[in-house]
Amino acid sequence: MYRIILLGLIFLLSTKVFSQEKFSLDSCIRFGLVNNLTARNAAISSDIASVSYKQIGWNYLPEIYAGANAGVSSGRSIDPNTNGIVETSFISNSYFVGASVDLFRGFSQINELSYQKYLVLSAESKLRRVEDEIAFTIMNAYFDVVYFIEMVRIASEQRELSKLNLKKTETLVSIGLKAESDLLEVRANVEKDELFLIQSQNQHISALYKLRRAMNIDSDFDIEVVRPQYSKFVALTYSTNCDSLFQSYSHYSPELNSLENEWKASVKSIGVKRAGYYPSLRLEASLGSAYYETNRDPMGKTYEYKYQLRSNLSQYLGLSLSVPIFKKNEVRSSVKQAKYQSELTKNILDKAKQDIQLEIVENVNSLIAASRELLQAQNQLKADRLAFDAAQKKYDKGMISVVDFYTAKNRLSSTEGQVLRATLTLEIKKRTIDFYSGIRFWEL
Repeated sequence: MYRIILLGLIFLLSTKVFSQEKFSLDSCIRFGLVNNLTARNAAISSDIASVSYKQIGWNYLPEIYAGANAGVSSGRSIDPNTNGIVETSFISNSYFVGASVDLFRGFSQINELSYQKYLVLSAESKLRRVEDEIAFTIMNAYFDVVYFIEMVRIASEQRELSKLNLKKTETLVSIGLKAESDLLEVRANVEKDELFLIQSQNQHISALYKLRRAMNIDSDFDIEVVRPQYSKFVALTYSTNCDSLFQSYSHYSPELNSLENEWKASVKSIGVKRAGYYPSLRLEASLGSAYYETNRDPMGKTYEYKYQLRSNLSQYLGLSLSVPIFKKNEVRSSVKQAKYQSELTKNILDKAKQDIQLEIVENVNSLIAASRELLQAQNQLKADRLAFDAAQKKYDKGMISVVDFYTAKNRLSSTEGQVLRATLTLEIKKRTIDFYSGIRFWEL
């Protein structure tokens, strides 16, 4: 009994520890890729395309079939042995086996094989593209959580600072160095900081919910986000050469590879439709035998079953040729539709290339802008801290008004938020450029 209770306690503790697991950015992405249903569906679609491709290969093989029938005929019927009419009941039994293979179908099988091959490659690239999209969705949600964690910290510090100054102001008012109106102003700012803290906490909860949703985590599974180690950034210039970055990325881009394979498949689809213009040639062969109760010897006795199967053996070998003459313009229309579809797919591919090239330029410019903004925000933060320290000392001595003091305090809080925002934006843009360079950072 005690052993069962002990095991139960161990299980509950282990469950509790597991349900409070800490997640870094990489572990968030890896967890999300395993549990995301969109990624699972993309993997299933890839498997379906692979099965279809293998089936096209099987279609090159002959089709083999066999059958048998047995029955009793009664009343007025045709004797299958003599083709005469009989009015007595009799038993008949037959067996057959056959095979057929397509010798020529207007090269449709070759084009179908290539068509399915490109669809398989496209499905594999789509799976990788879905994984990349999930990774970036989780990354953005992760940095939103990190941002609001820091904003909660900043808001908490500002609230505690306001409470501390409230006590100081109460003392200054009691000794006559500050007016009662200053005390009311300080109390109003304490409540303002309290509201900002509550808003930051709510935004953190909302961001955490979005991250859990992107990772497909159950509601009873608590996660704690680990702050990332911010990378050292070397300032870029526009000579980072967006064109060369695009050229290298376009070779392994899952999106472009998927669309390119879809376009190649659409070209092969035209060949499949054109097969309708050509004749088809099919080789057929069969072997059969039968037993008839009406098959009798001169004495009127039915021949034995095995004897009849041997003597009634039949064989067939032949070619079947089908030549299309008129199909209500169906083939011509299907070929034209396939051509239009191929042109449409090519335009989608070219549009995707343009969009990605513009995205690379935009992200490189954003990276440069974020680095410059961060550098200036850090310089401003140093200046605002010095200004706030000076304002704090003057306020403690009653040398400045509460409005001037809170102007310096709020400016410092705003600058801290700007530094945080620029830092996280820089991290996101740097990882994005690394991705364009061929580095899937969550796989390192």
